[in-house]
Formats: sequence, structure tokens, C-alpha cells
Amino acid sequence: MRNRVVCLLIIVMNSGNRVHFADSFSVSVPATRSVCKSMKPGHDQYKPQASSSSPGNVTTDITQVRGGETVDVTIYARNGEKFKGFYIQARDEKGAPIGTFNENTYVKTHSCGGIKSNAAHHVNSEDKTKVQVSWTAPANYNGRVQILATIVQRFNTYWTGIKANAISVVG
Repeated sequence: MRNRVVCLLIIVMNSGNRVHFADSFSVSVPATRSVCKSMKPGHDQYKPQASSSSPGNVTTDITQVRGGETVDVTIYARNGEKFKGFYIQARDEKGAPIGTFNENTYVKTHSCGGIKSNAAHHVNSEDKTKVQVSWTAPANYNGRVQILATIVQRFNTYWTGIKANAISVVG
């Protein structure tokens, strides 16, 4: 009997299957190329919900900024809802991540496409009603930037493509 248990444990450990014990990751999605492009949190067996039904929203404190200046971005829940995680990028007019995010107690950054800190995500899966993220515009850029977010309510329930107002950057 003991040999069967050990054998089963080894098979499970080597099978590559994941067993999920929580509703969302305690830390955010890894910065893989597909995550950087799709903004999906890696919960591959689940599809994103329609962005119009999102329990949260994304806003910026200003809509025009000079290169090198910082914009405060707020991800917040509506109508008493809560969310467990988020993923956020600023994208240029061609859809490429641009600028840099700054880490804080609730925010961790990572790199997409070899550019440091051009995406950010949650640091734990505790319920959240509001998170503030700081984004710095690139110094020599002129054009519009779109802030895009993914909001995760539970492991199997998330929304991608949540947009804040576009930001005009003057380099």
C-alpha cells in the first residue's frame, strides 16, 4: 500500500497538471510573451468575460502629459464589488507596451519585450476595491497612449481590455 501511495505521489508531481487551491494566483501572472500580448492571466482553461460587464474600471488623473512625467492610474471596483488581481499596460498607437510603471506595496512590475517595468500586476490575491499605479511617460515620445487593464475577480472569472481614457504624450 505504501508503495502505491509513493508511486501515485510521484506520478502526480511529474504529470505537469496543476491543482488550484485558491481562487486566483497569490502573485500575478508570469511575464511570458503571450501574457504580454494577450493580457490574459494564464488561466488557460477559462475565457475572459465581456469587458462591458467588468466589476471594475480604470481611470487616470490627467489625460495630457509631457514625456518623463508621471500619471496616476486607479483601478477600482464598482458597486461594492471586489477584485483579487490585475494586470496593466500602457500601449502606444501601434499597440506596443510603452513607458514604465512604478512598484509600490500593492504593485509589482515586470518587463515585456525586453523593456524594463512596462507592465504591472498585483502582489497578492487579497480582495481589493482600489489600487493606484504610477506610470511614467517615455521622454522622447509624441502621441496617444492607451492604458489597458485585466481585472481578475476569481480564478475562473476575469476581464481583459478594460480601458482608461487615452493619454496624450508630448515629448
